[in-house]
Amino acid sequence: MKKIAYLLTVLALAGCNTPSMAFRGIAPTKVSVDGSTFDVRVKGLLAQAIRTNVQYAPRMGPIGKRAKAAIEQASGCEVYRVGGDQALISAVLDCGNGDLRDLTLECIAVKRQ
Repeated sequence: MKKIAYLLTVLALAGCNTPSMAFRGIAPTKVSVDGSTFDVRVKGLLAQAIRTNVQYAPRMGPIGKRAKAAIEQASGCEVYRVGGDQALISAVLDCGNGDLRDLTLECIAVKRQ
């Protein structure tokens, strides 16, 4: 019984730093800003920051500002829009070449059971 509990704990923790489907296979850039550490992945004009340190974060406010700075540092572009929660932050990038209008997103259909 202890082996099963241990296995379930390991599997649960393994998902804590897993990127979303759109960012799988992209190596992260580790960035620290004001005590928050993020794994930042950039794909075109989209970026995703996953907070990896243990930190009290009841709301997006201060964490969002740190994630924005981390994404800008990792991508070299300005953040146009940011969203998400305290653990996983997604952003749209403005790299200064006017290509925000050409931004296309891929959607994956999910069948509900």
